[in-house]
Amino acid sequence: SGAVFSASGATSSGASASASSSSGGGSTSAPGSLTRAVGGLHKEYVAGGGDASLARLQDRISNAYLSMMGHLERRHEQRGGAPLPKGSSEEEKINALAPRSAGQSQLCDSAHTLRRWYNACRHERGQWSVGARPSDKEVARVIERIRGLLDLERRA
Repeated sequence: SGAVFSASGATSSGASASASSSSGGGSTSAPGSLTRAVGGLHKEYVAGGGDASLARLQDRISNAYLSMMGHLERRHEQRGGAPLPKGSSEEEKINALAPRSAGQSQLCDSAHTLRRWYNACRHERGQWSVGARPSDKEVARVIERIRGLLDLERRA
């Protein structure tokens, strides 16, 4: 049934989506070295005048989005769904994996909201001003809605 993610980007097992048990597909680096490297870059970003709260929000959105898509893709495969066409956009993937026509309109709408924020994190990173970005509470609310819908479906 796969792990369920929370607003912090952590899975239900408590492991962060960004700090997986493997440090890179068979890499021989010591456990935690990736986490330390990313943390070092983050410290340099903040020391150089970067907005730490914005960076954390964007990281959480990215972790939640990638976790959600992984869950939707795994669910699709487990149900025997046909492979998605190569080159499908993220929007097309969500429409295929959580179709409104299958009674999943709330999941689809929330997934698209998270996708838009994820795209903004990737493409407008430095342009997300405090007034233009979603609040932590708004992001948490959308993520918890997705989590609840996926959990409800799993119990059915």
